Amino acid sequence: MSSPTHSQDSSYSIEKYKEEWEFMDSIEPLTPPKPSKDEVKLCLDAYKRAAEYDDFMFGNHDVLDEFTGITT
Repeated sequence: MSSPTHSQDSSYSIEKYKEEWEFMDSIEPLTPPKPSKDEVKLCLDAYKRAAEYDDFMFGNHDVLDEFTGITT
C-alpha cells in the first residue's frame, strides 16, 4: 500500500511540519538571512541610481506608444 498523501485538509500536525522544516533548514537554509541596514541602504541606493540613469537615457519613453502608435 502506498503512503498517504498529505493535503491541507489532513490531520498533519503543525508540530510535525515545524519539525520537518527545522530539519530541512539545518541541511540547507530555506529562509534567507535578514539583510543588515547597510545592505538595505546599498540596494536602495542602487535602485535610485538605476532610475536616474534610466530617466537620463530614455526619459519618459513608453514602449506601448511606440509599438501601437496610440498615445494614452
